[in-house]
Formats: sequence, C-alpha cells, structure tokens
Amino acid sequence: MLKNLLLILLFTISSINAQNIDLPTEYLQNKTTGGKNSIPDNVIGSPYENENWQIGIVSINDDVFTREMRYNAFSDEIEMKEKGEIIVLLKRDYIKAEISNTAYSIEEYISENGDVRQSYFSILNQGKTQLLRKLNKDLIAAQTAASTYQTDKPARFNEEIKYFVKLENKPAVEIKLKEKQILENLEHNKELKSYIKNNKLKLKNEQEVISLFKHYDSL
Repeated sequence: MLKNLLLILLFTISSINAQNIDLPTEYLQNKTTGGKNSIPDNVIGSPYENENWQIGIVSINDDVFTREMRYNAFSDEIEMKEKGEIIVLLKRDYIKAEISNTAYSIEEYISENGDVRQSYFSILNQGKTQLLRKLNKDLIAAQTAASTYQTDKPARFNEEIKYFVKLENKPAVEIKLKEKQILENLEHNKELKSYIKNNKLKLKNEQEVISLFKHYDSL
C-alpha cells in the first residue's frame, strides 16, 4: 500500500515538473502575426475558435508540454502563453496540439484552385480514413452607409466550417456532409450503401460520417 502511494506521488511530481519545462525555441515564433490585415477595435465577433485560454497539450515527436492555448482561426495559428508573452507554434506536421479535447494538426489539402496547401485541421477520428474539420474566419470590412436612410456596418468576422476526408497519406479533399459527395471519394460503394441503409444513416452529422469511415476501414 505504501509502495503504491509513493509511486503515485512520484508520478504526480513528475507531471507537474513536465508542465514547467520550456519548449525548445526552434518550435516557436516570438509573437502572433495577427493575420494579413489589422483588426479594427470595433469588429463584431472574434478571430478565435474560443477566445478564452484553455489548458492544452503540445506534442513534439515524443515530448509533451502543457500550456495555456487557443486557436486563432483568422490567422490559422496556435497561440500560447509562455513566460508572460503570447507566442505561436511553428506550423510543422510533427508538432501536434490538443485544446479542450480537440486535436489540431497541420495537414495537406487540395485547395479550391487545385494546388496542395497546408493548414491546421481539427482531427475528428483516428484511422486510415479520417474526417477533418476546418474553421475559417474571414474579416469582412466595414461598410459606409450609401444614403441617410441606411446605417454604417462595422467590420465583422464571418465564420465558416468546412469538412475534409483524408485517405491515409493523401492530401485531404473537401466534402459536404452528404452521402453522394462522401461516397465519391471512397471505394466499395455497394458495401457502404448497404451499411448506410441497414444503419439508417443520413450522413449529415460528424458522428455518422465517422461511423461510416470506421466501417470503411474494416473492409
């Protein structure tokens, strides 16, 4: 009994010390970029997925660090508090982050122009076939009223959520949560349609799509 208590105490002390280890500076930028444009003071909305700082985990290969973090969807950056300053993680595919049980990872994807780009995605499931979620926040400029009968419109953030399917080591491809679009990116359509019918899936929410992907990986 005493031996078990000592082991638990040692593990707790080790965990606390691990949280205070400095992150290697080669994985950090000194400050946030703030995006391409400056953000007006009276802007409506927030550039963050969640404005509040939350305890998160950074994984760099086999090393793990705990920090206060948040995701800036406007500038596509993971911000962190480090020694009283706000810094950001470098965008590298071997640097992972988890904030409030949401895993973030740099992934390649096919853009609307057809070229391959990289960005942060929320990884919604593990496996050979993954559902990725990408939160975009665009800054809409303020608009001056065209006449005295109209009012000025302040600048605001426009939020958009997009979904992508990632097949093993291939770049992710954007999809709508609709059966036709999802099946267009998968094989074994006959088996999948049978699974969809037998389980009465509509594929209009994340959990149903993840369920289909898990079944697909088992074929």
